[in-house]
Amino acid sequence: MNAASPHSGLPAVPVPVPWGDVSCEIGEGPLWDDRYEELACVDLDAGLVHWIGADTTVTVDCGQPASAVLPRTQGGYLVALEEGVAVLPDRQATPELIAPIDRPPGMAVRCNDAKCDPQGRAWIGTLAATFAPGEGALYRLDHDWTLTRILDGLTLPNGMAWSESGDTMYLVDSRVAVWAFDFDPTAGTLSRRRELITVDPAHGEPDGMAVDLEGGLWIAMYGAGMVRRHSASGAVTDTVRIPAARVTSCAFGGTRHADLFVTTAAEPAGCDAARGGRVFRFTPAVGGRDAQAFAG
Repeated sequence: MNAASPHSGLPAVPVPVPWGDVSCEIGEGPLWDDRYEELACVDLDAGLVHWIGADTTVTVDCGQPASAVLPRTQGGYLVALEEGVAVLPDRQATPELIAPIDRPPGMAVRCNDAKCDPQGRAWIGTLAATFAPGEGALYRLDHDWTLTRILDGLTLPNGMAWSESGDTMYLVDSRVAVWAFDFDPTAGTLSRRRELITVDPAHGEPDGMAVDLEGGLWIAMYGAGMVRRHSASGAVTDTVRIPAARVTSCAFGGTRHADLFVTTAAEPAGCDAARGGRVFRFTPAVGGRDAQAFAG
């Protein structure tokens, strides 16, 4: 058992166990797909989208790096690709690019994490392939497929989440901070940015994120082999160790969305860490909600 933090009101949680039999080089963008009762995630550089069940796996090859997969209310999926956002009509189709991102001449830029807000708009982070500071951005994809650049000056935009009230958006900038913004749900705009969590390299880099039913933020800590739960004020309330160092993201799913699924990346060549790249699953004391779908 993993004991909860002495500062947490949460009880102990089970040790995470592997889910399915897929191993990714860079597992990312997890999504519980209620339609199939499977976990969708990407193998980023390989450009693969996997739907991982307890006993079966379905895979789509996107033909270019893929960093996130999102459901659509009309069926099918959005996929964040290297060049922009694509539509994937079903699990036997090929993604079609419909919203390319800005890619300045001479600079390699790609999409990274993506998530839908409570109103069904998609938000997509972008970064420079070199992770150059300040070259990342945040885009909003509206229901009419208009792609708008909302925020500049980011470095490594990753996990996103919204408060239960819908008036706060959280954004991980992995090498800088976890930010909180006032969020206008009608206009889809951000204001009053403030630092919620300071990045401490000794504890890894914050990466993907999921929010539970009590507003707690579960954040994957890349390089540290753990996910941490933070309160809405930023305080650490719980830590769960994952048997892989490069923890990349997490999403609630399973029956009643009571489980947290955690993606990881493979270890460098020569490291004795066979579980790096696997998906893990555990049941925290507080579950989450189903993923918001894109309404376009």
